[in-house]
Amino acid sequence: MAAGTLAVVGTVERGPRAPAEGTGGETRRTEVVSVHGLDFERLATDRQRGCDPPHAVGEIEAFLSEYGCEDLRRSSLRTTVDGSPVAVSVAAVSFADDADTTAFRDLAETPGTGTFADPAAEGDRWPGDTPDFADAAFRTALRDHTVMLVLADTPDDASTANGQAAVRAAEAALAVPLEG
Repeated sequence: MAAGTLAVVGTVERGPRAPAEGTGGETRRTEVVSVHGLDFERLATDRQRGCDPPHAVGEIEAFLSEYGCEDLRRSSLRTTVDGSPVAVSVAAVSFADDADTTAFRDLAETPGTGTFADPAAEGDRWPGDTPDFADAAFRTALRDHTVMLVLADTPDDASTANGQAAVRAAEAALAVPLEG
């Protein structure tokens, strides 16, 4: 897993919300957001004031249990890069001060320290097979007191082309506007 911090600069275009089939026969509306030449379809979102550590795993869960946070936003997105479908999971964690923000970012950028559960996977809302994000491309970014964590996974991430597609999607997803 490659980790890196990026500054986010780019153009964002929002497309119309289109109807999509949900689970259990309900209909839900999805939004398409265009960033850096990629169209991201938002499948699920979740926002909580304060942190709910059960959505986190590993040392990230322990950090949030001890220090908390101001806001947690999560999104499940999907896109296509050069013909390869890519599943993307975004978590944005906001803190009240520089010290907690920096400590959390340093922890999150350390491989093997944990991540957040994907909201579409929790609600069984992925069309087709649910991605496991086990070998996903990983990127982080800092926006004021918010740490962005992005995982991007392709169905067959063993191929170099698909790995590059996941990295491109992860980097672009850092610029997707957060819901809520």
